[in-house]
Amino acid sequence: MNYFGRNIKMRGLFIIAFLTWLSNDIRAQNPNQYGEDYFMSLKTFREKVSDTISLDHLRYKIVKGDTVVPYKRNFGKDSLKLNKVRYILKDTTFLDIYKSIAYRSVDKNEPRHRFWSDDIIIYFGESVSNYYKRKLKKFIRLNLNEIPNLNIKTTNNLEKSNFVIYFDGDFEYEGRLKNNYKRRINYRTYWTGSDIDKVNLKLIPEFYTDKNAILADLIRGFVINLGFLNKSSELGCDSVFSNCYELVEDLTAIDKEILTYHYSRGFCVGMDLKSFEEQDAAAREFYKYNEGSNYYVLFRKDRF
Repeated sequence: MNYFGRNIKMRGLFIIAFLTWLSNDIRAQNPNQYGEDYFMSLKTFREKVSDTISLDHLRYKIVKGDTVVPYKRNFGKDSLKLNKVRYILKDTTFLDIYKSIAYRSVDKNEPRHRFWSDDIIIYFGESVSNYYKRKLKKFIRLNLNEIPNLNIKTTNNLEKSNFVIYFDGDFEYEGRLKNNYKRRINYRTYWTGSDIDKVNLKLIPEFYTDKNAILADLIRGFVINLGFLNKSSELGCDSVFSNCYELVEDLTAIDKEILTYHYSRGFCVGMDLKSFEEQDAAAREFYKYNEGSNYYVLFRKDRF
């Protein structure tokens, strides 16, 4: 497998956490008021805000056995230009599996959430028979069309495509895969920031014993490239993300949950792993001390 990422600033992506009361959305009621009150732990306040203000001046109280203090965070009127999406809080067991799949390091850099913000447009090389085309299209129709914010199409025009699938012996669509004969499936992924721009996926049929084996790798290889994704040893062979080689023609419930979460807007899209974990910890603390309220993520309106 190969990849190529351009380490430049993410295209127009601006993501911040936004805290607001669910029952009393100040911004909705009074657009001239931009601050939001919520409670944070005294420990977090000392670490993130101030370690010098006396506790007696902080109007503290005890919530669930912890000392918490009120805090008003001001995002400025520019926040009115952003789309607000409620943060999706997932259980930690799911997140452990998700992070092992979704966050993949490159050249020892911090792993980053990568995804397709544009439509995926598949082009099949002449070497790919109708059998494999039909099977992959069926898999997409039955399993992936229901994933929000993920749009997949096919084209007969190479110039209009951004995902090329071909077999060895065909025209070489990816020069960097020309002499790669050590693996039966190879791919090259291109991205800008967190956005995947292009994938070339190549299979070498002579390495396979039958059609099912080729189809298995074709489906798994395609799904892996819906992000810059890893396989997982924690999932059974019925999962498309497992380390197995069996043919998977239907996504499992956990597979669908992983892809739905990956393409949701309710978490920190495009962040590196460290930032994501910090943001998730902040969201968990918020929900612990602010019952009846919601934690939000904001995106620039021209981004999504």
